[in-house]
Amino acid sequence: MGTVQLLLVFLCSFSASLGVPREDLYPFGPSNGDKVLRKGDDVSSKEIPLDIDIGFFNKRHRSIFVNSNGHLSFVTELPRHKSDLILPRIGYEVIAVFLADIDTTTDESGNIYYRKEVANQQLLNRASRSIQQHFKNVNNFRAKMLFIATWDRVGYYDRQHDLVNTFQVVLATDGRDTFALFHYVDINWIQSWGKNAPLAPDVPAQAGFDAGDKRRGLTLPGSATKGATNFALWSNVNSPGVWMFHIGFTNGDNVKAADANSGQDKGDKADNTCASQASTCHSDAQCIDYNPGFCCKCVAPFFGNGKDCLEPGVPQRVNGIVTGTINGQQVGPTDLHSYIVTSDGRAYTAVSRIPPSIGYSMQSLAPVGGILGWLFAKPERPGSKNGYMVAGGRMNRTVTVRFQSTGDVLTVRQHFEGHNALNYMQMQTYINGTIPEIQEGQKVTIDDYNEEFRRISAGQMRSYSDRVYRLDGVAYRYSVDQTVVYEACEYEPQDTDSMKLGVSRNFVVYDPKEMIVRYALTNRVSPMASSDPCVSSGQICDENAACTPVGQQYQCRCKNGYQGNGITCEDIDECATGRDTCHPNARCYNTDGGHECRCEAGYVGDGRNCQRDVLTCGAYRCDPNARCVYDSDLGAPKCECTSGFSGTGVQCTRIAEINCQNCHVHAQCIFDVSGLFHRCQCHEGYTGDGKDCTRIQYEIGCNVVNNCDINAQCVPVEGVYQCRCNQGYYGDGQRCLPSNDCSVVNNCDVNAQCLYENGRYQCRCNSGYRGDGQTCQQANDCSVLSNCHPNARCIDVGGGSYQCRCALGYGGDGYTCTPEQCNVIDICDRNAQCVPDAILRRYVCQCREGYTGNGRTCTPSVMPCNQVNNCDPNADCLYESSTGAYRCICRQGYEGDGYACRPGANCRNNPNICDPNAACTLAGSDYVCLCNRGYRGDGKRCYASSAADSYLLYTQGMSIMQVPFNPSQREPGKQVLLIPGQTAIGIDVDCYERSIYWTDVSNRVIRQARLDGSDQKIVIKDLGSPEGVAVDWVSRNMYWSDSALDRIEVARLDGSYRKTLFKTGLVNPRGIAVDPARGNMYWADWNRREPKIEVANMDGTNRRIFVQDNLLLPNGLTMDYSSQQLCWGDAGTQRVECMRIDGVGRRTIYGLASYPFGLASTDTTIYWTDWETKTIPNIDKNGGRPNEALSLPVGGNGKLYGISVVRNQCPAGSNACARNNGGCRFLCLPTQYGGHTCACPDNVDENECNELLLKL
Repeated sequence: MGTVQLLLVFLCSFSASLGVPREDLYPFGPSNGDKVLRKGDDVSSKEIPLDIDIGFFNKRHRSIFVNSNGHLSFVTELPRHKSDLILPRIGYEVIAVFLADIDTTTDESGNIYYRKEVANQQLLNRASRSIQQHFKNVNNFRAKMLFIATWDRVGYYDRQHDLVNTFQVVLATDGRDTFALFHYVDINWIQSWGKNAPLAPDVPAQAGFDAGDKRRGLTLPGSATKGATNFALWSNVNSPGVWMFHIGFTNGDNVKAADANSGQDKGDKADNTCASQASTCHSDAQCIDYNPGFCCKCVAPFFGNGKDCLEPGVPQRVNGIVTGTINGQQVGPTDLHSYIVTSDGRAYTAVSRIPPSIGYSMQSLAPVGGILGWLFAKPERPGSKNGYMVAGGRMNRTVTVRFQSTGDVLTVRQHFEGHNALNYMQMQTYINGTIPEIQEGQKVTIDDYNEEFRRISAGQMRSYSDRVYRLDGVAYRYSVDQTVVYEACEYEPQDTDSMKLGVSRNFVVYDPKEMIVRYALTNRVSPMASSDPCVSSGQICDENAACTPVGQQYQCRCKNGYQGNGITCEDIDECATGRDTCHPNARCYNTDGGHECRCEAGYVGDGRNCQRDVLTCGAYRCDPNARCVYDSDLGAPKCECTSGFSGTGVQCTRIAEINCQNCHVHAQCIFDVSGLFHRCQCHEGYTGDGKDCTRIQYEIGCNVVNNCDINAQCVPVEGVYQCRCNQGYYGDGQRCLPSNDCSVVNNCDVNAQCLYENGRYQCRCNSGYRGDGQTCQQANDCSVLSNCHPNARCIDVGGGSYQCRCALGYGGDGYTCTPEQCNVIDICDRNAQCVPDAILRRYVCQCREGYTGNGRTCTPSVMPCNQVNNCDPNADCLYESSTGAYRCICRQGYEGDGYACRPGANCRNNPNICDPNAACTLAGSDYVCLCNRGYRGDGKRCYASSAADSYLLYTQGMSIMQVPFNPSQREPGKQVLLIPGQTAIGIDVDCYERSIYWTDVSNRVIRQARLDGSDQKIVIKDLGSPEGVAVDWVSRNMYWSDSALDRIEVARLDGSYRKTLFKTGLVNPRGIAVDPARGNMYWADWNRREPKIEVANMDGTNRRIFVQDNLLLPNGLTMDYSSQQLCWGDAGTQRVECMRIDGVGRRTIYGLASYPFGLASTDTTIYWTDWETKTIPNIDKNGGRPNEALSLPVGGNGKLYGISVVRNQCPAGSNACARNNGGCRFLCLPTQYGGHTCACPDNVDENECNELLLKL
C-alpha cells in the first residue's frame, strides 16, 4: 500500500510538460485516413505492409507493427508491457516514442491512430524540408512515404484517465534513408500503477531506439527516469517537444541525432537562471540562482549533488564489469556487484569468476570496492558530505596502489555511468599491474584506516593514505593514491574543501568454489577537525601542483598534464611524447597542461574522432545531386548520382522527364531505376498506365470469396484483401503464371505441348511419352499406355517403372486376369464356405452365419473388442491370425474366455515368481508382484532405487544437462552428453528402458542415447524442423512435432514404421505430450493468429481443440499423471497454467513467468526453462509463491530449451498395446476407453499392409 500511495503522489505532483502545439502535429484521425488501434491494454496491430522500405540500423523492412504501449516494432508485435524491458537492451527492433504501460480500455482514455502516407505531397514535402533543415548533407532527401502514428490523450494502466498524454512519431523514408521525428504535445504522467507492483514496479517512461542486438541503441535524455517529464520541454532541434534522428541505413553505426541547426534544447541558454533551467535538476531537487548562474540542490531528506538525488535509508546496488591484467594474467570481463546499506554506511562488494591463481592474492585489493564506501558513507554530523553528495552518480576515479614490501604497483581506473532504469548504478573497472602473492590458507585481515578527500580544483578531489593488511597476523604496508573527477556546479559556494573518511570493520575473503572475491567495510564521513598541514605548514608546492595532507605532513603532486617532484612541475608535451589522444587524421597542438587535437583538412570532428568531410569523397568533390558511397570492389569511396540524375558523380545532370508531362491527376512521376527513365505511375488504389488511371473497385475481398489462383495468397492490402501471386509466379492473383511459363518461353520438350491447365500454362508430354514436360522420354509401360486388364492395377514398382498386376481374387499377368475360384484353390476364410453363385456362374466365398465380410475375410458380426473394450480387466484384446479377428484373451496367470477371467497360477499360488525384494499383493481381482519401497521394477525383477534415480534433464544448445531436484555443492549436476553442431530442442525419457530421446533441429533428426549419454544414435532422419517429442513407454512408440513440415508423426522407438498422423491445420506445432493410459495426445500450435492446444486419440482420430481462449504463444506441455491434468507454459501471456483432461478446472499456477519454453512435472512440482532469465524456475503444482530457481551445473548456462523428468519408476497405467504389440504387425496406437488401432506405416501400401495382417 505504501508504494501505491507514493506513486500516486508522484503521478500528480508535477504540472503538465507542454511542448509541440497540438495544431502543429501532422494531421491525424479517421478524417485523414487513419486506422484506429483497437482499444484495450497491451494491444498490437496486425502486421502492416509498407509500400517503400523503412531502414532501421542495418536492415530494411517492408512491414511494421504499432503497439499500444507507445512503441513501433519490426519483425514481430510486442504488445505486453514488462517492467524489466530496458532500452537499449530489449532484444527486439523497437522505436520507442513513449514506452510505458498505456491503457486505452475506457472511452475516456484516448485513441491510437496510424497510417502510411504516399499520396499527400504537401506532407511529404513538409517532412523533407524539416529533415534538410536539421541534418547536414541531406539536401537531396525527398520523402516518398511517411508512416504516422499518434497516441491521442492516452491514459495509463489500470484504466486510468485522470492524466493523459499526447505524442506522435513520423517515419520518413525515400527507400534508402529513413528519419524519425518525435513530437510531444504534453506529458502529464510517466509511470503506471504497475502490473507487478510492488514486487516489480514500472520504470518511468522510456524513449529511444533498440537495434535488437542488445548492443546498439540510443535513448533520449531523461529516459527511464523522472526526467522523462522533459520529453516535451527539451529538444535536439531547438524546438521544445521535437526530436529528430537518422535511423537507417546506418552502415553499422548507431542512430544519429540531428546535426544541423540543432543542439539539445533545455530552455534558453542565454538565460542561465532557474526560470528556464530548473528542468535540468533532478525531480527531487530544487534550483537555486546564483550570480551569474544556477545550481541544483537535493531537497531534504533526499541526498545527492542535485543532478542525482537518492532517498535516505534505501539500500543501493551497483553493477559493473571488471577487466584488465593482474600479475600477467587476464582478468574478465567479469561481474562486479555491490550492495550498500546506506543507513549505516556498510558496503559489500563481490567480484565473480576469479580463478584461484589470482583470487587469493586479490584479497589485498580492497581499494577496488573502497570507492563505494566513500560514495555512500554515513555522515556523522551536520555539514558532512559523502561522495554521492559531492559527485552524484557520474564520475571517473583513478587509483594507484603501491605495495612497499614487494614494490608491486597496480593501477585501477573506474568509470561511473549513473543509474539505469532499475535505479542501479553502473560502473566499469579497468585493472593493470602486479600485486603480492597470497597463498591458499593464509588469513587476510585489513586494519582500520582514515583518509582525507580534499578538493584540489573544481570537479576534482584527491586522497592519499597509507594502509596495512596482515597475512596470518604479519603486517604489510601499502599506499593508496586516488583522484576523483566529476562535473561540479561552478556557481555554488564551497563551504568546505576536505572531508575525513573513517573505514572500519574491514572484511575480505576468497571463495575458491564460487570463484568470488568478497570485500566488506563500514564507512563514516565527517569534516576535517584538525589543522590542515597544507595551510598551516606554509607549503611550497608548485603552482601547477596540488597539496595533499598525509597525517600531519603534506605531499606536493603535480597536476594532470605536468610532471616533476611537486615542488617544481613542468608541462608534459603530449604531442612529442606520444601521450596525446588525437585521431590518426588529426594534428596535435601542445598547450599548457594539456593539448589540443584538430582534424586534418578534408576531415571533420573534435580531433579525438575525425571523419572524412562528406563534401569530399576520396580525391573528389561530389556534385550536389550525388552522394558519396563506399565501393567495396575498389576499396575506396566514390561519388554516385542520386536517383533521377546521371553522370560520373562529380558531375550529374537530370534525366529528362519528358515522359511525365501528361501524368494523370491520380498518378506521380517516378524514376524507373531499371530502365533509367521517368514514367507516370498510378497512385495506390488506382490502375492504369499512369496517364490514364481509374480507381480499383473491390467488390468482395478474397477473404470472403476465395477466387485466388492455386499459386496465390489472399493478403490484406490497405484494408482490402487481394489475391497476390506467390514468388516465382506473375499475374493478377486470380490467374498466376510461372515466371518460366511455357506460353512466354517455349521450354517444352520436342515431344511435349504447352497446354493451359488448372489456371496456367504447363508443358505436358505427348501420348506415349512421360516426364515433366520439359524433358520427355518414350514410355512403353502401363502408366502411359493404360493397357492393364480391367481387373488389374498399374503399380509403381520403383525406378520409374510400372507393371500391371491383377487385383486380389484374380490371377494372370496383369494384361489378362481371370477370377481365382475357391473350388480350385482354398482362398476362403476359416469362417466362410465355397458355394456356387448362380448369377456370376462361378464359385465364391461366403461368410458363415454370425460373420460378415467378403468371404475371403470374415469377422464376427458382434462389435469386436478393439472397438469397444469389453474384455475382462485381466484380459487383453488381441488379433488372432487364425480367425482374422480380434478377441479377448485372458492374461498370463488367469483362465477363462476373455470376457470373464479368474485367477490361475499367480504369486499367491507360486510366491517364487516374485523377486526377493517384492511382495505378492492383491490388486483388484488379481495377485501381482510389487517391488518393495526403495526398489523399482515390475515385481518379478526389482532393482534398488535412490533419490539419484530421479532428476531433471534439459537441452542447452549442443549439450544435454542433468540437474538434481535439489542441487548442492556435492551434487551440482553435470553434462550428460555434447554433440558438436547439434541444437537439441525437445527431450523426453523412456522410463522403461531408461533412455533419452531428443530432437536436433540443426541436423533435422531425432537422437537416442542411454541416460548416462552412452550408445548415442540417430533414430529418425529427413525431418524439417523437429521440435517437441513425447515417448509412449507403454506402447513403445514416440510422437513428435515438425514446425517446418507442419506435421505430427509417430514411429516405433527404434525409428521404424514411421507414420504421419496430421499434416493439415498446423502452422507452428511445438510442444507435445501423451497420456498412454487414456489414449490421448496433446500438442501446442504457436499460430500467432490462432494459437491453440489440440487433443486427439493417439491413433490420430477424434481430433479436437483442447484450449483456445486466452492463449498467445503456447510452448511446452507436460502431463501431470497423478492429478490427470495437462499443464502448459505461454511465452506471450507469461503464464504457467493447468487444466483437467476433461476440459474442466483451468487455472493459472504462476502468472509472472518471463518466457517459459520447456515444461516438466513431478507429483508435486512444475519446472520450466525460461529464455529470458536463463534459469529453471519451479513452483508447487497447486500454485503459491515460486521456489528458488535451480542452480545450474558448470557449462549448463545460456539459452535453455526442452526439459524432462527422469523417474525412478514409470507412472502407473497400461493400455491395449502393452502386450504383444496389441497383436499388430506394425504400429499399435492406443485410443480412448482402452481401445487401439493397428496402423500402417507411410511407406507400406495399405492393401499390402492388410494382406500382411491376414497372414499373421
